[in-house]
Amino acid sequence: MPSEASWVLVRPSPSLSPPGSVAPVACGDRLLVVTEGKLLALDGARGEVVFEYPAAGSPAEVLSIDDLVVVVDSQSVGVLDAESGKLLWRRKVSEPKYTVAGAGAVYFLEGVARRGEPMAVVAIDLATGEPRWRRG
Repeated sequence: MPSEASWVLVRPSPSLSPPGSVAPVACGDRLLVVTEGKLLALDGARGEVVFEYPAAGSPAEVLSIDDLVVVVDSQSVGVLDAESGKLLWRRKVSEPKYTVAGAGAVYFLEGVARRGEPMAVVAIDLATGEPRWRRG
């Protein structure tokens, strides 16, 4: 029986990606790429830039789920509308890592042990940006 939830994990392999690089992500008929610190949408068939997402900032991770783009940097997680580029929400968090999205939420590991911060797995509602739960 197929599940309705779709899960996306974007984590470039350290051996294949130079430091600071962001893996490209398919989003409908577009390819999302980060170049020179900007999130761009390329036409998947032609490779031409069709859209720039200024509200994305300079993401370190990018995910695509349904008609949304999840952007992650060292201090926040945010969601943009894939078509308009409008920022739907952004939540300040402490160095999110290993971000996945599915089942109506964005999940990530938060905290920095070397700074004495407790590590926790966090779930944020994909539509609203409101916290669902935190375990750590």
